[in-house]
Amino acid sequence: MKKFKYQDKLDANTCDLSSYSERSREAFRWTFENITDQRNFSPVNFSVIRNDCTGWGLSFFESEEKAKVRFNEIKSNTPNFGKKVGDYISTGKLEVEDGISNDANRVGHFTHFEYDNIDLTTKFVVIAKI
Repeated sequence: MKKFKYQDKLDANTCDLSSYSERSREAFRWTFENITDQRNFSPVNFSVIRNDCTGWGLSFFESEEKAKVRFNEIKSNTPNFGKKVGDYISTGKLEVEDGISNDANRVGHFTHFEYDNIDLTTKFVVIAKI
């Protein structure tokens, strides 16, 4: 069985990832301008006081437009949101060997759980400032 990054956290939370699957897909993510910034591909559970299953995955969007729309919706209520997650859009291709993800929801968001020893900074490039 393949091991996930943060496997110990997923085990501790008894996470059910049965609705997630390996797949290749183009993905868009909010990032900081420097793609190698460590914050770009860190799960939200490291920056907020919570410890749930999806928080150990990474948030992505299925299109640049949907990522921008959702960013602006959140920023309208949280003015400093960009300082926390970055105010750029990056894109890359998630491959089967990178991990598992779920289907995108109505706003185009999906969660991806990386396999251990995956470095997404080598697969993503910054494409736009939001």
